Amino acid sequence: MTVQATVPWKDLKLDLTLLISPMLFMIAALVCDIARGYHDYFQRSGAVMVFVAGYLAYRSLNKHWLKAESSIRRGVWARTSKNQVIVDRCTLGISILGAIVWGYGDKIYKVLF
Repeated sequence: MTVQATVPWKDLKLDLTLLISPMLFMIAALVCDIARGYHDYFQRSGAVMVFVAGYLAYRSLNKHWLKAESSIRRGVWARTSKNQVIVDRCTLGISILGAIVWGYGDKIYKVLF
C-alpha cells in the first residue's frame, strides 16, 4: 500500500531560495557583463548554478532517504510529495542550464550580444 506524502511550500522555503538565488546571480552577472562588454562573470555564473544544484540534489536525496526509513517503520510506502517533485525537476533544470552556461557561456554571449 502507498500513500502520497504532502510537504507544504512553507517547508520548502530554503529549497526555493536556493533555486531562485543562482538564477538571479546569473541574470546579475549577465547584466554586469553587458555593461562591461565582456563575458567573464556570465560564464562563471554557470559554475555557481551547478554547485547550488548539487547541494539541492544532496538535500533532496537526504529527504528521500529519511522518507524511505519512516515508510519502512510505518509499513506504508509514502510517495514523494508533488511539491518536492517540482523542486527536484527544477533542480535538474538549473543543473543542466548551469552546465551549458559554464561550458558555453562565452559562445552564448558572443552570439547574443
